[in-house]
Amino acid sequence: MKETPTHKKAFEAWYLNPKRNCSSIAKQLQISTTSVYKWCKHFKWKERALKRDEKEKAKTDEKVSESIADMNVRHLKLYRGLTAKGVEHLKKARIVKDRDAITALDSGIKGERVIRGEPTERVDARVEGGISFEFKIARDKKKKKKEEKE
Repeated sequence: MKETPTHKKAFEAWYLNPKRNCSSIAKQLQISTTSVYKWCKHFKWKERALKRDEKEKAKTDEKVSESIADMNVRHLKLYRGLTAKGVEHLKKARIVKDRDAITALDSGIKGERVIRGEPTERVDARVEGGISFEFKIARDKKKKKKEEKE
């Protein structure tokens, strides 16, 4: 059996139906339920739907990745600006506001490292037998505050 425009229309209605139910499509298109079930099996609607879903997911994932990359570029520029302001302030050597400069530098450097996927802290741990491992830990101020309170 060759797929006709009627078959394609039934597939599209079935595909867009959240439940993908053959009997509801048969009622909607005023076609016998038996015919819709046969078409579903013969034209492999489930496999086609799965392939289409995977393609749509891949497109969505690509758009999300691009959006995140764009966001990271914007944030990186902001962090670099913070770092530059901190350096500029330290060059002027105003004693009253050095803490603000150091805070700006710290925020800029840490933010840039996070965006680039680098850790903001490193911890060295030694295991029996003299083997050394380096664990990368992202700074979490809330967690640190909790530990200090305990």
